[in-house]
Amino acid sequence: RTDGVIPAGDVTPTGVAELLPFENTVSYVTLTGAQVRRVLEHGVNAFNDASATTEDEWEGWFMQVAGMTYVADTSKQREVYNGEADPPEVTTAGERIIEATVGGQPLDDAATYRVATSKFLADGLDGHLAFTEGTDRVDSDTLETQIVIDYLKASSPVTPALDGRIEIR
Repeated sequence: RTDGVIPAGDVTPTGVAELLPFENTVSYVTLTGAQVRRVLEHGVNAFNDASATTEDEWEGWFMQVAGMTYVADTSKQREVYNGEADPPEVTTAGERIIEATVGGQPLDDAATYRVATSKFLADGLDGHLAFTEGTDRVDSDTLETQIVIDYLKASSPVTPALDGRIEIR
């Protein structure tokens, strides 16, 4: 599928593979709250910004989350990322994440949080450099697609609903 939407009905392993077409494994890393905030900033840096890079360059940057919420204000300073630099670098810090909570509590920049993500992002790709600064990284052999398939098997039927984890203004 090219539209990224699975129609209502039975979800098959093939459908999951179409939605998550890359064979990414899951990595676990400990980040500070400040690093989590930078991950979120990078994810929203191109929204509503005519000077942002092309959609093809930033479409994978947006960060979905679980166990936390965040609010981004796209009228604020966006992160400026130079992917051409060696190594890539953030040249201007973003200020768009105006609120973030973890487990219902405000994100604490000095605290540490254990995060699960794809190995691709943990490697700092798509410009998510803050992941590479984390500690205690563990790369698993578990494919993201397998996690989704196992969840669907254990939790079906699934009734998706918006839960307000992410607000973009």
